[in-house]
Amino acid sequence: MPAKKRFAVHQVEQRSVEYLAELNAAINEDRLAQGKRPLKPRDTAPGLKETKVSTTDPESGFMTGDNKP
Repeated sequence: MPAKKRFAVHQVEQRSVEYLAELNAAINEDRLAQGKRPLKPRDTAPGLKETKVSTTDPESGFMTGDNKP
């Protein structure tokens, strides 16, 4: 069996919410310094994302595509 068919699908929590909160706070500070209104807050609820994990070597990640090293 080719290695590209050896994977398991796992659900992981997206961790970008903390980063986006920091980024939006910095952007709003800059906007206030320039005399602009702050941006409206977006609904950024953390969600689950499906990702493929290699069963051969889970720490190496999973690469797709033909003719890839």
